[in-house]
Amino acid sequence: MYTLIPLKQAEITAPIGLGMLMGDMTQLVTAPVYVWCVEGGRRKILVDAGVEAKGRGDLEVRGGGEEGLKKALERVGLSPGEVEVLVLTHLHFDHVACAGLFENARIYVQKEEWETALSPLPPLRPFYDQRLLEPLEGMDLVLVEGDQELEEGLELLHLPGHTEGMQGLALRTKAGKAVLASDLLYTYLNLHSPFPHTPFYPPALIVDLRDWFRSVHKALRVASRRELVYPGHEPSLEGKRLPEVEG
Repeated sequence: MYTLIPLKQAEITAPIGLGMLMGDMTQLVTAPVYVWCVEGGRRKILVDAGVEAKGRGDLEVRGGGEEGLKKALERVGLSPGEVEVLVLTHLHFDHVACAGLFENARIYVQKEEWETALSPLPPLRPFYDQRLLEPLEGMDLVLVEGDQELEEGLELLHLPGHTEGMQGLALRTKAGKAVLASDLLYTYLNLHSPFPHTPFYPPALIVDLRDWFRSVHKALRVASRRELVYPGHEPSLEGKRLPEVEG
């Protein structure tokens, strides 16, 4: 059985309108940037590699960088060199900044995401930073095509919509099968829509809205129940060991 531990590496402040399609771009909200430790497997596994210790455009970052990442890992008694598997859910700047630290890890990225990141369409260029991707070219990089088992009870899930090569992680837990959805869902507001006309409400940054809805449905089919789908920047998950099971 696996346990998922969200480790806050930084905080990022952005307009609410980035988190909710057509939302207010004048009101700001602060959300955590997590790296996710997966406990219970035969290898030391981490998901995502955080953000740099500086802002980007109108986005303010507190913490972050290599120091922020190392402090986050210390909470579970790890150093970057001990990590054996690094899953990058996608290659946006706030998920890949410190990937070069994981020199001993096998790194899993969707092939479609890698190709998109190296040559993004003009509107997507601000979210991909070629400087952050360069270290990956000399590392143990595995380009995945679609769903793939990492080890028994642990599977990569292709979940396009937020990006073309977005992937999440399905894991067998003591409460059933859980899904780390990463930025397919920024927060629970995307999964539990506040609007009566739709069961889910997408974030603003979407490359394909139909794919996004299909991927949310896929995540819900894979998870044993809705409560076991975890968004990528949900503040209420900080400090928890997931899933939380009473008794």
